[in-house]
This record gives sequence, structure tokens and C-alpha cells, in this order.
Amino acid sequence: MALAINEVIRIGGGLAVIDHAAVVETLALPVGGIVVHIDVEMMAAAKSRLDAAARRLLRTLLGALRKVLDQRVRPREEESLVPVLRPTDLVRGASVRTEHLQYLGGPVRLGNGAAPDYKVISDFHIHRRTSSRSGSHRSWSGGRGSSVGGERPEFRESVVAILPSRATATGTGPMIRAVTEPSSFLVTPEDLRRHGRRTVDWVADYLTSLESYPVLATTVPGEIAAMLPRSPPELPEPFEAVLADLDRIVLPGTTHWQSPGFFGFFPANASPPAILGELVTAGLGVNGMGWATSPACTEIETVMLDWLVELLGLPARFRSESRGGGVIQDSASSATLCALLAARERAINAGAVLTDLCVYTSAEAHSSVQKGARVAGFSPARVHLIAVDEAFGMDLAALESAVQVDREAGLVPCCVVATAGTTSSMAFDPVRAIGELCRAEQAWLHVDAAMAGSAAICPELRSQHDGLELADSYAFNPHKWLLTNFDCDCLYLADRASLIDALSITPEYLRNDASESGLVLDYRDWQVPLGRRFRALKLWFVLRCYGAEGLRRHVREHVRLSRHLEGLVVADPRFELCAPPALNLTCFRHVGGDDVSERLLAELNATGRVFLSHTRLAGHYVIRCCIGGTWTTERHVAMLWELIDELAPAP
Repeated sequence: MALAINEVIRIGGGLAVIDHAAVVETLALPVGGIVVHIDVEMMAAAKSRLDAAARRLLRTLLGALRKVLDQRVRPREEESLVPVLRPTDLVRGASVRTEHLQYLGGPVRLGNGAAPDYKVISDFHIHRRTSSRSGSHRSWSGGRGSSVGGERPEFRESVVAILPSRATATGTGPMIRAVTEPSSFLVTPEDLRRHGRRTVDWVADYLTSLESYPVLATTVPGEIAAMLPRSPPELPEPFEAVLADLDRIVLPGTTHWQSPGFFGFFPANASPPAILGELVTAGLGVNGMGWATSPACTEIETVMLDWLVELLGLPARFRSESRGGGVIQDSASSATLCALLAARERAINAGAVLTDLCVYTSAEAHSSVQKGARVAGFSPARVHLIAVDEAFGMDLAALESAVQVDREAGLVPCCVVATAGTTSSMAFDPVRAIGELCRAEQAWLHVDAAMAGSAAICPELRSQHDGLELADSYAFNPHKWLLTNFDCDCLYLADRASLIDALSITPEYLRNDASESGLVLDYRDWQVPLGRRFRALKLWFVLRCYGAEGLRRHVREHVRLSRHLEGLVVADPRFELCAPPALNLTCFRHVGGDDVSERLLAELNATGRVFLSHTRLAGHYVIRCCIGGTWTTERHVAMLWELIDELAPAP
């Protein structure tokens, strides 16, 4: 007798459906609106030996399964059965034997000399492994792998075999022994080598097939969570199960930021060199909180930040051999917080009181400025959002007026956060004029160039740097446009002392000779957390594998494509531009008004082929198109315009 799982079905809760054509007995279990069909196959050679004990065992097992399902499935209404794997031809014959069987719903292991290349795990999933005896794999005929035409070994297949009853020491009954030793821990470098190759293959296949997925995830809230067990596994599962669930669970709930059809927000570039750099970072597993904890982590980061000063034409005062220097943060939000903390520290050291300190930024600045000010202890009433001009940059006259009002009230202008490339429209604040005002008021100037900063790798795109030599701090994100995957923000300071004074705490257990010598940098004092990742490694990989010229080509092509799209928008009477053209962002709207523009955006995103986001400028609903993806080419921009042309109504 054999209980066979020959087709795995995705139900709302992620259960496997047991089914087979050769039916001897069928049980339908309605659980929370889900019907699970269980069919029992008898091998022809074993039918005559199906005795009463075996039938009792079968009834017991099916009853236990009902209890397991009742416990493990969350009720959902009107679930539909969606096949994700096709029926498979597995081992069928009297030679299949179960040597270890735990309770239904728990781990089961199949050990059989005749079929050593199969393994059973919890939830009735068996994963076929490479067998030196068979030398072959099954190919998968559906899902992501089929789009690239490759075979997918070690994919999920299912079978549970139960021994016919036999005499035991306690009487007659099935031979059931509990699994006592886990057999699938990944504990050796060889395990990593074997499964690592398959994981890299999975990532490469994913990048190859990006265009086969809807850019925006189509799942509903709670759908992914419902596919996960309520409790963690008691025993280890084969790595094949983990990898298979990337396709079954993760990809359906992923918005594909690396898709060439992703034009929303700002990009989050990833690239093969950066991915491999992250792999090495994980393998090294260092905590680079100080020089002594990993000299390579610290010194490579220092040199990478100096390289970028040169590549982007930044002021020399940001280099490490000056009083300043650079450090990698996780995001521009953290960089802004650090700048605010440094500004606060300098002002308080000069005799100011925290409650009197004022922060200024434009109404179009990123929300992280207000959040960072809260975290840094500034009063919300002392954080001023300055009006913008017709190009959505900070209005200098409005800033001067706000500063004067605060001075007359006895308050202290502490920090101005200027933006070089706002999120909504890529607007640029007048950095030089703001910097001169800050010098006169002895206020800190932080420049946030999270997106636009990468463009400075092209000398012709450095106009944003006008006045940057007046800034006390500056930040940009290589993870947005320099092919270095998230997270990687570069924060520069003209004088690092204020930040270190604000954040340096050295308990006895962190003291060491290198730090005491003053000859090294301890980046733990340049950030809020103590621990830090080896983020510089992926940046090093990218800079070496692409070179400056490769990165320049990447940026220039996106700028060219954006100007091309802008020309198409301007030439079409149905649309109008909503902001001055800037780098790789185009902001436009339908002349029919906000409702028409909003419907158009919804219809574009509903195609699954593209994703764009929106904002509001001067009170109008605006469609934003940012061209910056690693894999985005002219073909994809042409496809986008074809969709816009098809879906946009007449003016």
C-alpha cells in the first residue's frame, strides 16, 4: 500500500493536494473552505495483500490528517485551487519502503536502497536529489524555470510509502519509527558549494526572466502570510524545499524592482558584481564596527569613499586625509539623521540650548528630514518647511525671512537641509546661496543628493555641485543609480569631529591599542548602531568591474532616454510637462485633469508590463517616470510609450 502525493496544488493556505489516477479510496476533507482530496493508490502487486490491519492503519492516518489540517489551516472563504506543479511519475512499485515515519504533519524520511535519490520532509513534500546511480533529473514543465527552457533538478515531488503491516514485539501493526536525527542541516562548506551554485543559478534565471513577471505584485494583504506555516519547523528541511518556495511563495508577492519595466519612485539598482560582492560579504560575516574588528572592512571603505570623491568631482575637504571624510550609511535617511546630530552637537557645544535650535528644509524635501529631526530631539515646532519657487526648489527669500524671524525671537538657526534632486520632481535647491547664508548664521548645511548625486560621475552633469564646497555634509546613494544594490549610502563630512563627538561612546570592552593610538578610523562612531556590515565590498566590486567609463555610459544612456520620452510627451497634445526636465525623471499629466491622469496611471500599472508612481506638484496629480533600471533599454521605453499612447484618452 502506498499513500502517494503526485500533484502539489497551491491553495490559499499553501497546502499540498494528494491525488493520483489509480484510486482505491477517496476522502474529501473540507477545511476552512478548502477541500483537500486524498486518494490512496494500491500497487497491483500489493492489492491482494491489503489486509484488515492495513485498512485500519489507513483510516487512522486519514483521521490524523484531518486533525492536522484542522490545526494548521487558517479558514479562508471561497479558495480556488491553482496548480503550480504538474503530475509527476514517481517511484511506483513494491520496492518503495518507508523506514522512518513520524506523525502526519511532521517530518517523514524515506530511506530505501532501491530509490536512494528521494527524500521525504514535513507536510508530505519529497524532494528528488541528484543521484549518482540514475544520473538524471526531472525537468519542470511549468513556472519560472520553463521561461528560460532549462531543466530544474531537485524540484518538489511527493510520495509517502507505508510498509505493509508486520508482526512486532507488541503485536501486529505497521512498522513506524520516529525520526530521531536531523539529516539536512547545511553544516559544511561543501553543502554551501553545492547549494550555492543552485542558488546563484536561481538568481541568474530570475534576472533572465524578469520581463515574464508583472512588475507590481498582484497579491492581496495576508495572502503570502497565509502560505506560511503557523509555526517554525521542528526539524531541518531540505534546501530544495527552501529554494522551491522562492518560486511558490516569494515571487508571487514580489514587486520586481529590477524589472526593466520599473519606472516608479527612484530605482534601486542591483548588478551582477554587486550581487557577488554581497555574497562574499555574507561569507566573510565580519562586524566592521571598528578598525580592530576588521581592518580590511574599515580601510577598503575609506578608500572607496575617497575614490568617489575623485570620480564625482566632490570637494577635497571630503577626503579622508582632511579633517573630514566619508562613511557608508544604510540610506540617505540615516545620513540626514547623522548630519542633524552633528549640527545639534556643534550648536550645543557653542552654548545653544536644544529647545532653541531650528531646522530648515524645503516643502519638497524628503520626509526623512522631519523624521530625523524628531529622532535627534528637535522640537517639531522648530522644524520649518520653506516654500518653493516655480521650479520647486527652495525659495531663498522665504528661507532668509524664516531665519530672521527666528533670530528676532531669540532662537538659533542650527541646520539647513538642502536638496539636490527632490523626490517628486528632481528639483535643485540653490546650494551656493543657501551655503553663504549658513556661513553668515553659523548654521550647518547638509546637502541631500540621494538620487541625483550619482549623475556627477559624468563631468557634464555636475552643475548640481555649485556651492558644494560650502556644505558641512553631503550624501548620495550608489544604490539608486550606480549599480550597487541596496543598501549603500555615502555620507561625507567636512569636519568629522562634531559627528564623532555626538555618537562616540567607548566602554571598556571596546577599548584597544589601535583605537587609542588615534591612527585608525572607527566607523562605529560615525553612525547610530554599533555593528556594521562590510558594505564597501560590493561597491569595490562594482567600481572595478564597470570602471568609471562603464558607469558613465549607464548614467548617460538613462538621461538620453529620459529626454527622448520628454520629447514624446511635449509633442502629444494630450499631455503637458509638470516640472522642468532634469536628469532621468519626467513628470507629466493628462490635460484632462487629475482624475484622467490617475485613471491612466492605474491602467498602465494594471497591464503588469510597467510600473510608474505619482506625486502632486502645485496641487496637481502628476505621473512620474524615472528611467534608471539596470536592465532598462530603449526598447522598454518604447514599449512604455506605446502603452501610454494606447491607453490615454483624447484631450
